Amino acid sequence: MELDENISAMTKLMFGLLASFFATAVFAQTNAEVILGKWKAEDGKARFEVYKLGNAYGAKITWLLEPTNKKGEAKLDKNNSDKTLRNHPILGLTIAKDLLFNESEKNWKGTIYSPEKGIMANCKITLNSKNELLLKVSKYLMTETKKWTRYE
Repeated sequence: MELDENISAMTKLMFGLLASFFATAVFAQTNAEVILGKWKAEDGKARFEVYKLGNAYGAKITWLLEPTNKKGEAKLDKNNSDKTLRNHPILGLTIAKDLLFNESEKNWKGTIYSPEKGIMANCKITLNSKNELLLKVSKYLMTETKKWTRYE
């Protein structure tokens, strides 16, 4: 009888540990994916969509307060260091790519492109709250922090 009770207790413990392991794995995946969705810049001039591509995340511009120039033409990526890309519209432009989630630091690291400056820079994104991201953008010795807020 005691043997049956011990086996039953061990079985319960094993199932409990397995359930805990799977719950942790699911939480870690969900935790990384909390970045997905629609975000807007703190100045209100642009909106972005963060998406997943393979194991990495990226972001593209989905809305601009001023999507056209004074002539009514779509604003182009005219500051791009690659002259062949200067005729691409800014609206729809992928600005962040290869963002990888760092489980131990609870952030995403990758690169981000600034169409205003025409440069690619290193980027670290931290979730400040469920609805707020802090983007730390670094190029050489210069660092700038921007805030994106979730919208629906």
